[in-house]
Amino acid sequence: VFGAGDPADFFMSLTYGNGVYVLSARKDYGSQAIIYRSATATNNSWTVTTNSLAPATYINRIQFLNNRFFVFTAGNDMYQSTDGISWTNFTASVVLTQPDGTTRPWGLGHQIFNGVWDGTSYHFYGSSSYYSGYGSTFTSTDGVNFTLIPKTAYIVPQESTIINGIYFICGNEGIVSSADGLVYKHSGNSFTDMVKTANKYVAV
Repeated sequence: VFGAGDPADFFMSLTYGNGVYVLSARKDYGSQAIIYRSATATNNSWTVTTNSLAPATYINRIQFLNNRFFVFTAGNDMYQSTDGISWTNFTASVVLTQPDGTTRPWGLGHQIFNGVWDGTSYHFYGSSSYYSGYGSTFTSTDGVNFTLIPKTAYIVPQESTIINGIYFICGNEGIVSSADGLVYKHSGNSFTDMVKTANKYVAV
């Protein structure tokens, strides 16, 4: 694969930031997480590491948000990196403020699939035991102190983006959107991704 890795690696997501492309994968369709990295994204320019993340890590998404790379896993663990090579598990540093005003450490029962950066705050989308499932949105200004906002729309978040100032989450239940990143509503249709051209939105 690009001169590195194994042909059976299962690619998950690709992101770009700080001058490099970073691609996540699962080995042999299994749980061993693999990170590919390239400065040019051309053939034979990729390097691969198989020990950046803990064993048996299922990656949900790798993203570059604000000034760093994030890895969100199918569990409660989260990693971050500035160069796509050295990764730090920052899960234990996260403090979660819940809608009732109580605070707690980040732990089992909370999971992030993906997120966006709007220039001021991170908006992370996933699930929370506080609401017993998906459709949960967490906001943060520093990427460490999270606030779970009141739940307004159920969705299993497969993709998220900000287009023309509108927050979109695409998932199993269609698309939900928000004008402020806090209150979301369903469109009534089922889509898995969305982009904006010069004069229209395109959903698939």
